[in-house]
Amino acid sequence: MAGTSRGGSAAALRGQRPVTSLLTVVVLAVVALFPLQPAWQQVLLLAAIWASSAVALNLWQGYTGEISFGHAAFAAVGAYVGALLFTKAGLPLALAVLSALLASAAVAALVGWALVQLSHFGSAIVTFFLAFVVVALLGSGTLRGVTGGENGVLIPSAQIGGLDLLDTGTLVFVALACLTVTVLLTSNYASGRAGRALLLVKRSETVAGTMGVDVRRVKLTAFIFTAIFGAVSGILLTLAFGYLTPGLFDTTASVNLVAMVVVGGTGRIVGPILGAVFFTALPVAVQGAGEQQAVFGAVIFLLFLVFLPTGLAGLPRELPRALRRGRVKRAETSTAALVPQPRPTAELLDMHRVDPPALTIEGLEVRFGKLAALSGVSLRVEPRSIHAIVGANGAGKSTLLNVLSGVQKPTAGSCRLGDTELAGLSPQRMRALGLARTFQHPSHVADLSALANVSLGLYASRRWSLARDLLGARARRRGEEELVRRSTAALHLVGLPVHRHGVPAGDLSLAETRLVDIARALVDDASFVLLDEPTAGLAEDEMDILRTALVRVHEARGMSIVVVAHHLEFLREIADNLTVLDSGAVLADGIPEEVLRRPQVLEAFLGRTPAGVME
Repeated sequence: MAGTSRGGSAAALRGQRPVTSLLTVVVLAVVALFPLQPAWQQVLLLAAIWASSAVALNLWQGYTGEISFGHAAFAAVGAYVGALLFTKAGLPLALAVLSALLASAAVAALVGWALVQLSHFGSAIVTFFLAFVVVALLGSGTLRGVTGGENGVLIPSAQIGGLDLLDTGTLVFVALACLTVTVLLTSNYASGRAGRALLLVKRSETVAGTMGVDVRRVKLTAFIFTAIFGAVSGILLTLAFGYLTPGLFDTTASVNLVAMVVVGGTGRIVGPILGAVFFTALPVAVQGAGEQQAVFGAVIFLLFLVFLPTGLAGLPRELPRALRRGRVKRAETSTAALVPQPRPTAELLDMHRVDPPALTIEGLEVRFGKLAALSGVSLRVEPRSIHAIVGANGAGKSTLLNVLSGVQKPTAGSCRLGDTELAGLSPQRMRALGLARTFQHPSHVADLSALANVSLGLYASRRWSLARDLLGARARRRGEEELVRRSTAALHLVGLPVHRHGVPAGDLSLAETRLVDIARALVDDASFVLLDEPTAGLAEDEMDILRTALVRVHEARGMSIVVVAHHLEFLREIADNLTVLDSGAVLADGIPEEVLRRPQVLEAFLGRTPAGVME
C-alpha cells in the first residue's frame, strides 16, 4: 500500500501499551527486595493490593466517564465469600477464591443492569448506596452468625504451594503478580474493540448507538470486569490483615479508590498504580498530622481534579504536549493541511458498491406534548441519489434525521427502506440495515487517531469476542489488519491525506473531522448515509473539498445520501432532489433549481438573506 505503513496504522489502531505500567510494577518489586521498615513494607503491600482494584476501576471511570463511589463493596463481597467458604465451609483456597470472584461478578451484574439505565450522576449515587448497604449488612446482627458482625472473620492460616500467604514479605509479591495480571488484562481490554467502543460511549452514547454499539451491554460488561478485580483486592486485603471486618470496606475506601484514579491519571493504565502508592503512603508521610490526614488527602484530590486532570501519569508530558499542540495549530492556520487528493485507484479503495432500495416516508409525525416537531412529512429518496433537506432553524430537519437513524421514535407515520419498516427500530438495528449517520457536531474520540475513529464504524459488522481482546494484540491481529485495511480505504476515498491518518482526532482541523465522519459512516458498506450539517463552520475552499469528497463517495459506492445543510450553493451542485421543510411540514419537494424558484420558498426562506446561504 503506497504512501502508508501498515505497521504504523496498526499501531495507531491498537492504542496505548502497558510498558510503563509493567515497569512500574517491576520497580515496586525491586523496592520490596530491600529491607524496609514495617510501616513502609505495609504501605507497599497495601498499594499493590488496592492498585489492582484501581487499575480496573479506571476502565469504568476513564473509558466510560462514569463515577463509582462504591467499588469497595465488590472487594467486600469477594473477601467475605472467599473467607467464609475457606474457613467455615472448608473449600480449598483456590476454589474459594474462584467462588468469590464469581460472587462479585454476579452482584455487579445485578447492580449494573439497573445502573446502566441511569445517567452518570445516577451511577455515582447507586454505587455509593451499594457500598453503604453492603457494609451495613455485613456488620448487622441479622448476619452475625455468618459474618461475625463487627467482630469479623479470622483467617488462622492460608497456604498455597508451600507459600505462607499471611506472611507480608511473601504476600507483597503475590499482590504484585496479581497487579501484573490486572495491568495486562485491563490494557488489552482498553486497547481492543471493547475499549474503543467505551471511549465512543464516553464521547456520546447517541453517536455510539448509531455506530451499532449496544451501549448498555458494553457498559455492563466493563462494570462486571472492574468488580472482579475489586474482589481480587478484597481477598488480598483479607490475607494482609489476617482477619475481616466491615470497616475495611466502608465508603471511605470507595472514595479513596476514586481518588487514586484521579490523582494517578484517569484514562491511563499506569495512573491508578501511582495513585495507589501515593494515597497509601500519605498517612505514613503525614502521620504526625493526626486528624488532619484526611484534610490533606481531600485537598490534594481537589487540586489534581481542578488543576491537573491528567494526574501524576500525565505530568511529564502535559507541558510538552501543550506546546506541541500549539505549534501544530499555528502551522495549520498558516498553511493548508487539507488539500484536494488525487482520485484513488480501485485497488486502493477495496470497497464494495451497494444497491440501496428506495426510502419512503409517509405521514411522519413527531410530537413533544403539544409541540409538533414533524407534521405529516412525506417524501421519497430515490436509490443512488443525493437528496438535500433544507429549512430554517426549528423546521424539523434534525428531528427527521433522528427518526431515520433510530434516535427518535415517531408519534405516527411510516418510514420504509424498501419493504422494511424503520419506525421504532433501535439505532443498532438501523445501522445493521445499512443506515449510517453523522452529526452536526463531530463526535470523535480525541485521543484516538483518525484511522482508529473510522474503524469504530465497523463495530457492528465484525464478530467480536471479549476473550480475544483480553488475550492481547497477537490474538486479534488478523481482525485488526482487516479494520486497518478497510478504514484506510475509507479515508482514501474521502480524500484525507495519508500523513493525517495517524493524527489524534483532537488535533485535526474541523474540515478533516468532517471527512473522518463521512469515512466512518461509509466504511461498513452502508447503503444510506445521513449527513447532518456537514458544511457548518467550513470556509469556501473547505466546502469545495467536502463537495468533491461526497461526489467521489457517491460515484464510487453508489449509495444514497441524505444531506441537511444551510448552504444552498453547495447543495445545488451535488443534490438530485431537494425537500424544503417549514415548521415541521414539507413546503416543497423536487429538483433543486425548480424548487428554489418557487415563490413560497423564496418568501419563506430567502427574503433578504445573501444568495447561496440560508440563515
